Amino acid sequence: MGINYLREQLNVDNVFLCNNDLVFSDSNYLEQLVSLKIPDDVGAIGTAIIGKQGFDQNPLSEKTSEKDLTELVNNYEHPDLKEKIKQMLYKNFGDQISKIKHMKKSKVIKNEETVVLSGKDYLHGSAILLTKNYFQKFPGLYPKTFLYGEEIILKVLFEKAGLKMLYVPELVINHKEDKSSALSFVNRANIVNKYRYEGNKIVLQVYGKSLSDIQADFSEVGE
Repeated sequence: MGINYLREQLNVDNVFLCNNDLVFSDSNYLEQLVSLKIPDDVGAIGTAIIGKQGFDQNPLSEKTSEKDLTELVNNYEHPDLKEKIKQMLYKNFGDQISKIKHMKKSKVIKNEETVVLSGKDYLHGSAILLTKNYFQKFPGLYPKTFLYGEEIILKVLFEKAGLKMLYVPELVINHKEDKSSALSFVNRANIVNKYRYEGNKIVLQVYGKSLSDIQADFSEVGE
C-alpha cells in the first residue's frame, strides 16, 4: 500500500525500503543513495549494512537454488525427523550467516567498488532501494509472502525478469537485527523455523512459475 501510494499519488520513481531497527549514522546516506546513476537493467540497489557483530550483511550468499530449498522443505516435512530438522535448520542458518559475515569482514568492507551481483549473491532486505526499472515489471513486493523468504523471492523475480542487483559498499548503515522478532516471540527458534519453512514453500512455487504468471499474482491480490 505504501509503495502504491508513493508511486501513484506522489509520482515517486525509486522507493527505499528499510527496517525500523536501522541506524543512519551518516547524515548524507540517503542523499548519496538517491544521487546514484541507475543503469536501465538495475532493479535494486543495496549498500553496506553493518550488523550487531560488526560485519557487513550485504550481499547475502546462501543456498537458494530450487534443489536446495526442495531438500529443506522435504526434510522439514519428514515426520520422524521433524523436530531434529527444525533444530538443524535454525542452527545451520545461524552458522552459515556467521561464516559469511566473517568471510566478508576483510573481503567486502575494504572493497569500495560498486558490484553487480550474480550467481548465489543477492541483496539483504533490511535496506534496499527498488528502482523504476523494477516497478516496470512488478508493482511492489511479491504479495503472497508473510514472514521470511522475501529476499530470495526477489532474487528469483530478478532472474526471471532479466534485472540486476547493485551493491554499493561505500555507503554504510547499521542494523540492530531481529529486534522485532525478539520482542514478539518467546520461543523465537520455533517461530523462525516455522515461517522459514512456509517461506521456502512459497519460493518454490515462484521458481515454478513463468514471469507472466508471477505478474498475474500481483493483479490477483489487487482485485
